[in-house]
Amino acid sequence: TMSRRIGVLTTGPDLVIRSWDGVLERMTGRVASEVCGQPLELVVPRAAVPGIADLLQATLVSGGATVLAPAIHH
Repeated sequence: TMSRRIGVLTTGPDLVIRSWDGVLERMTGRVASEVCGQPLELVVPRAAVPGIADLLQATLVSGGATVLAPAIHH
């Protein structure tokens, strides 16, 4: 079987990480217990980049899900 190559995390409205799945643990080497409770921009510095930050804010306003992928967002 092919392993999933997409990691999933969730944040609250304050962009503090609430969940970090096993795929992200394998991809980043950082375990959920280390990153949960941390501001997203501290764990994923690119989240503070204006285009990405704007997309995340729009997601918070809409309540939808957002896919951030290197192929799309570089």
